[in-house]
Amino acid sequence: TVTPDEDGVKFTNTYDAKGEKGFGGSKKIENRKFVEGDSFTFTLEASQGGKLPVKREKSATGEEVDVEVSSVTITPAAGTDTASIDFGTIKFDRAELWNNTTKQYEAKEYTITIKETAESIEGVTYDTHEETVTVNASYDETTGVVTVEVTPDEDGVKITNTYDAK
Repeated sequence: TVTPDEDGVKFTNTYDAKGEKGFGGSKKIENRKFVEGDSFTFTLEASQGGKLPVKREKSATGEEVDVEVSSVTITPAAGTDTASIDFGTIKFDRAELWNNTTKQYEAKEYTITIKETAESIEGVTYDTHEETVTVNASYDETTGVVTVEVTPDEDGVKITNTYDAK
């Protein structure tokens, strides 16, 4: 039995559009293969108030939560010369694209700069160039879809070190 109050029966539906896009890159070493114990760390920095990617991790209570990624460390498989890097996932919901001043949804664009941290593996010259990816997020009011795009430069996110046996 439904008994309305003085305002009648009300049904309220909520809708929260979300969009996400994962991105990664590759790590290569020239003139040798990766060996047991090799590890490489990369830092990420968002420009213009942009968001960093997140990864799902278990909290102290065992609950799955999104954790912001400002650095990534990989340990490549020994005997290979190329490894994949998972930088995480950029996530937006439509509320983050709302502009209270203009009272409309506005696309966001910013960059994420990726740098390798020089470690101390003997004979390895570390890649010092910076990789940049462009993030675009938008909400289409007609379709109700949040779109997130992550675009690297023309060669993708490729970080290469060189080994020189002295």
